[in-house]
Amino acid sequence: MSDAGEVRHELARQVRDRLVEAGLPAYLPSDGFHYSGADIEVDLDNEQAGVFVTWQVGEELSRAVTASIINDQADDPSVERSAAITLVMRDALMTILEAEGFSVENSGDHMRPAALQVLSVPAAG
Repeated sequence: MSDAGEVRHELARQVRDRLVEAGLPAYLPSDGFHYSGADIEVDLDNEQAGVFVTWQVGEELSRAVTASIINDQADDPSVERSAAITLVMRDALMTILEAEGFSVENSGDHMRPAALQVLSVPAAG
């Protein structure tokens, strides 16, 4: 793994650890699949490479959203609820991570519209 890759993986581990300390479920890809909580992704493969955090709603709501989209019912209340929860939690995650000293911004990646990008770890001190 490249130095940049190692730095991003360490950043992702620190993000997960701080969110778990705050009482939130938070997972790296190596932790396995989980339906709900903060999903922390390390992307090394594109122009937007970095560490991204996206809130995943619970299993029941996630399944309802999937069924609504498959059945061409994007106006189903489950879709709106899921989007609202995801955005509120994105903002909460940003507040928590900033309070912990991380540099964080909304992702500019159109493939991750509800994600945060974590830019740096807290300064030592």
